[in-house]
Amino acid sequence: MFLDFSVFVLLDLKASSPHFDVSTPTIHLVSGVAAGFLSTTLTHPFDMLKTRMQLKPAEYKNVVQAARKVLLVMYLLSFHPWK
Repeated sequence: MFLDFSVFVLLDLKASSPHFDVSTPTIHLVSGVAAGFLSTTLTHPFDMLKTRMQLKPAEYKNVVQAARKVLLVMYLLSFHPWK
């Protein structure tokens, strides 16, 4: 909690500074990379399960059963996009 608040205060002080421009290309690049990484990391496991359920409906009946089967057979690394 303290770390979150201290980062917030630091960013708030920088944003209120007249020398801090929030629309620089570097900020846009970092924001885009962070958003892309976060969205891919969060949505890839569900997309992988959906694809498996569509390709093998007899083997994967529902999302919970598919997730359990993938976890038991291929472990946690199979859910991540950088495999």
